Amino acid sequence: MKKIFIFCLSGILFCSNSFAQQNVGIGTNTPNSSAILDVSSTSKGILVPRMTSSQRTTSIVAPATGLMVFDTDSACFVYYDGAAWNFVRGKNNVANDWSVGGNTGTNPNINFIGTTDNKALRFKSNNTIAGEVGDTTLNTLFGLYGPIPMKGKGNAVLGYFSLTGNTTGSYNAAVGINAMYFNTTGNYNTAIGRAALFSNADGVHNTAAGDEALANSNSGYSNTGIGTHALYSNQAGSNLVALGDSALYSSNIINGQNTAIGSKALF
Repeated sequence: MKKIFIFCLSGILFCSNSFAQQNVGIGTNTPNSSAILDVSSTSKGILVPRMTSSQRTTSIVAPATGLMVFDTDSACFVYYDGAAWNFVRGKNNVANDWSVGGNTGTNPNINFIGTTDNKALRFKSNNTIAGEVGDTTLNTLFGLYGPIPMKGKGNAVLGYFSLTGNTTGSYNAAVGINAMYFNTTGNYNTAIGRAALFSNADGVHNTAAGDEALANSNSGYSNTGIGTHALYSNQAGSNLVALGDSALYSSNIINGQNTAIGSKALF
């Protein structure tokens, strides 16, 4: 009897060792050589344990590194990394996962949308870049078809096709559709309004506020046009001041140093 027992035990140990050296396949006769268990199916999946967040954190004692379950409260898989539970979505707390339907219980000190490295933050609309906030360049853009990648430094852009042609121009503010559209190297300009300073290329220190204010100026400098179509026709004139609807509208004097205040003043 003793010999029979020893023989059976030897057989069991031999079989166990043989299985330990092989791959097990479920649904396949040729399990992948890199997997100890290969499950194959075209109509079924693997169902892991399901439990609530409370059950996961209180019922599982000393979870092993790599242990995975499905959290029914968070509706996602969660695994233990040896120190903490982590959601497959990349967060260690479902409350930190932003929802497109709004979020609650947020802390603005730790919850945010953005980057944690020295990279620009970009926004898209219909898969087209519609915004960028840069750290090293100090540039800020919100609007489709803007100057992407943002060039120059310290530029603020808000509007469709605004500051689109910029190359090295810096410290400009362009607000409005087509504002400063053709600017390339101009610096320290402020354009507020549709097509304000539209044609400016390298002019500096200009201020245009109003629909198409200083729209045709391309190289003039230190001009101030406030009002719809103020200084509209000016191209290279400098040190001009126009305040009012269409003030100095047709002026194209290079060094006129004129000042016009009032609707259509010096039209």
